[in-house]
Amino acid sequence: MQLAFFRRHRRLFMILMFLGVIGFVFFGSWQYIRLAFVRLFGMGSGRQTIGYIGGEATTRREVAEFFQQAQAGGRATEWCLMRLSRSATTQEDAADAYRYTAGMSAWPFLSPSMKEERPAMVSVMTWLALYKEAERWGFGTSDAEVKARIEKLRELGLTNAELSRVVSNVAGGEPSRFYEALRTDMTLRAYVDWLTEALTIPVEPEMRRRFTRTDEQIKVRLVVLKAEDFVDAAEEPSPVALREQFEKYKEYLAGEGPKGFGYRTAAGVAIEYLVADPKVFEEETRAAVTDQMVEEYYEARKDSEFVVKDAPEKEGEDKGADSEKDPDDEEGGAEEAAEAGKTFRPLEEVREEIRDRLVEREAKRLAREKMEGNVAQVRSMKKPPDLQIWADETQVRRAALEELHTAQQLAALPGLGEATRGQDRLPQCALALVGLVAPEKARLAPEEISEVFVDPEGRAYAFRVTAYEESRPPEALEEVREQVAADLRLEAAFDLVRKRGRTILEAAAEKGIEAAAKAEGVEPEETDWFPRQRGPFAYMGRYIWLPPALPGIGYNQLVTDECFRLRLDPEGKRRTLVVLPRGRTVVVAELADRRFPREAAYRKERPALAVQVGVGLAGKIRDELLDEEAIRRRLGVVYSPPEAEREGPEEASGEPAEGPPGGSN
Repeated sequence: MQLAFFRRHRRLFMILMFLGVIGFVFFGSWQYIRLAFVRLFGMGSGRQTIGYIGGEATTRREVAEFFQQAQAGGRATEWCLMRLSRSATTQEDAADAYRYTAGMSAWPFLSPSMKEERPAMVSVMTWLALYKEAERWGFGTSDAEVKARIEKLRELGLTNAELSRVVSNVAGGEPSRFYEALRTDMTLRAYVDWLTEALTIPVEPEMRRRFTRTDEQIKVRLVVLKAEDFVDAAEEPSPVALREQFEKYKEYLAGEGPKGFGYRTAAGVAIEYLVADPKVFEEETRAAVTDQMVEEYYEARKDSEFVVKDAPEKEGEDKGADSEKDPDDEEGGAEEAAEAGKTFRPLEEVREEIRDRLVEREAKRLAREKMEGNVAQVRSMKKPPDLQIWADETQVRRAALEELHTAQQLAALPGLGEATRGQDRLPQCALALVGLVAPEKARLAPEEISEVFVDPEGRAYAFRVTAYEESRPPEALEEVREQVAADLRLEAAFDLVRKRGRTILEAAAEKGIEAAAKAEGVEPEETDWFPRQRGPFAYMGRYIWLPPALPGIGYNQLVTDECFRLRLDPEGKRRTLVVLPRGRTVVVAELADRRFPREAAYRKERPALAVQVGVGLAGKIRDELLDEEAIRRRLGVVYSPPEAEREGPEEASGEPAEGPPGGSN
């Protein structure tokens, strides 16, 4: 009966279904249609005043446009840095990659508050205020500067296809929006750098303190007692102690519980993966490397890579002449080199060396592109393919780890364990992507293939999880009895070395550290001269200092500081005892001799110290300058959203597509 009714009215039902589909499509498209009308006619809430910058009203549209530009410029910077860092073959290449990406971008400062898709509106307004101040003071970036930066990225290895991909991803394929995003980003960075430099003044006391830490030196006699060396002398733990230790730490992973104990079984995965080896593609890329490419590489890098060291100076040369030459003048390059006393290795001598470098670089790029293409094809299939059959038809190799591996075990594997994707490492991602660790980052289901990871040799990997096991506590003491007993013996040995260390320290006051140590069956060792810190070493635009390596201890700033404290002890103490719980080590030290800072050396190194201290102060000042609350106070940023926005979060509308929603702080 019901079927007959449907047949009689089937035309009506077809019309209703058709109208339903049309309505669904229209409703789904309405958000985008509405946004188009808003942009075309200036309707909607885009013109609403949501706050004030220096007394001037600021609209939602203005903040949204700045947010889009800043985020597009930052994401382009991140992608280019990741791409160029992977292909860098020398330290100079890596430095240039950083200089022309993150080094010219304000994104490292903006990203903590603007990286999310929905940042707080007040944070975006804060950086907009700083950008407006930069423009008022004439720091606007020109089109020529933006183009020069992009050309430099091309010289460093960024292809036109990759650049187009960046424009498509961060600016919707519109070059004008991409250039505007870079201009905004570069303007902010230039202004921040100027503020930092203008407010940085080297301070004499700080320079002397830095010099003293690296020039003043001491010698000490050390007695190093490690618990692991006295395990045999420790008593066997009782059954009661074993049970208490097990119950106390069974819920912790190894190394994560108090005192580093833990007996929980780590999560593990079995994976199947594809690997593309650049060596497979070298023959193909060698045919593509032309003599012109070799010559261009030589001309671009001969001053840094092919200079003959310790070349004899020519008589009568004018050492100041090169300052008057244009370093970009290719025709005068040879004459400038001769005038500067430089001698280059001939092109014919290094031709094959350069060709091998280019072939290696192109082979790595091709291996990565091949793997990315394979991943895209596999992901487009409804049913996961057999990777062995798939690999047989391509230039990649298939392999598998049938047994479950923890992240630590994966990390120990050559190649596979070193593969990375940006800041992520393959071993950790293999567990995180299926939710075994950091469930909030889970993005892959079992059998779904991952993104491409690349190891230091340029091999490209893509994997999928075939089996996994979650972390779990052991069900019974018997599963981990040996480990529990070993941990208790180690802890007992640590108690022994602390007692021996105290005994040596007390006896050394009467008969010296050598006699006291030998009485306990330990040989002391006298160090060479060492400062409190070694360096400075340049790292990421800043100077860092490292503690010296001491025999039996290694690099430990606490031990070093305690040794140096002896030279100024008001009670005239010459010995100290340091307990290092993390390494279960006890150190007894006795001051042997001291060298004072040299005034002549300080005068000689003062210019370099001024630079070091200046960079350090610049970092501190920059952190203070870029404090959002400080910027808001200085530039008069007031976030004052409409009443509807103060009461709660925005309702769903087309507005978020235009910029960051107005989440209040």
